[in-house]
Amino acid sequence: MEGLGEQGAAGAVGPLLGAVAAPASPQLLLGYSLDADFIESLPLAVKCRVYALKKLQAKSAGLEAKYLKEFHSIERKFAKIYGPLLEKRRQIINALYEPTKEECEVKSTVADCNYKVAENSEAQVYGPEENSEYEDLEEYCEEGFEDVEEVFGEYGGGEGHNVDGEKEDPKGIPDFWLTVLKNVQEITPLIQKYDEPILKLLQDVKVKYSKPDEPLTFTLEFHFEPNDYFTNEVLTKTYMLKSKLDYSDPHPFRGSAVEHCIGCKIDWKEGKNVTVQRVLKKQRHRFWGLMRTTTQEFPRESFFNFFNALRWGLDADEDEEDVFIAHTLRTFVIPRAVLYFTGEALEAEQEGMFRECNNLTSDRITQEIQVAAVDGAKVQDLVSQAEDIDR
Repeated sequence: MEGLGEQGAAGAVGPLLGAVAAPASPQLLLGYSLDADFIESLPLAVKCRVYALKKLQAKSAGLEAKYLKEFHSIERKFAKIYGPLLEKRRQIINALYEPTKEECEVKSTVADCNYKVAENSEAQVYGPEENSEYEDLEEYCEEGFEDVEEVFGEYGGGEGHNVDGEKEDPKGIPDFWLTVLKNVQEITPLIQKYDEPILKLLQDVKVKYSKPDEPLTFTLEFHFEPNDYFTNEVLTKTYMLKSKLDYSDPHPFRGSAVEHCIGCKIDWKEGKNVTVQRVLKKQRHRFWGLMRTTTQEFPRESFFNFFNALRWGLDADEDEEDVFIAHTLRTFVIPRAVLYFTGEALEAEQEGMFRECNNLTSDRITQEIQVAAVDGAKVQDLVSQAEDIDR
């Protein structure tokens, strides 16, 4: 459109403007700031096409919000299906239920690894699904078979049997959740020595999803037995998910984004708050010279700071780490807690890290070989040139 001038250029794109009206301010579209210099450098027709793409992107963001709602409803549905299995897990851990020999015989439960869900029920699981394949299932199901035979074969099974001269059969699975949390790579650094006696009292960790008519949230629940540290029976942390299109800034929207979180107040008993360090300090009165002792409290690192959401929004890195921990608990740890207890989940993570390190090492070696080959070719070329000069 060179040489047409402003009016000529506007006339040339008249048909296009009839389909897509140019915004009054070319730097802004739906409230989203664009690089003014870059946008102004574009031809008017191209700018209008960019506006059209931005409008399509806004509609796409709306679909992402709908996707999140649908996904949340699926999570809620399957949480009900998992419920009976997780409840039995809780009972076994806390010695409220003693599993039978058949329930302990992993070898004989190949079919148990293979459930299908009733289509007309949200909370019913039945029967082995046909034609289903699991990698290394037979090898997995052989595990622990001899131990089960030793307990149930020799002693007849049941509660309170001693094996190998043990003085007393421990009830349930002691320190289950403490061991699980210490085997989670993201949570281990949060747990201090003075946290462990409290985490030994942890009976269950659950995730609850909001109801269909409520804003999208999920809540992590930590259930404790009555203890000498705090009066709360349950410690909670709730995460609000971004479920609506933000018209002022729709384009960087990600469906799984956490907008905010709400912790809970821990009602610590006197002198039992592990999140603070108590220091006794002696002070002398300025006028009377009398001595008095005061107690000052200073915050310190603790796993239980996780439930304090007052710092949310102050540090982006801390917020990101907090959300990542919540996602790990919700998605991996709570559904597969036994694999973290045995360390199998940790081994899988370590194998992945080793593979990544090996790949990086292999790439570096390959790069060094290529560089050496190039350098060798350069040296050979210089030698050839020197020989030509000598001739």
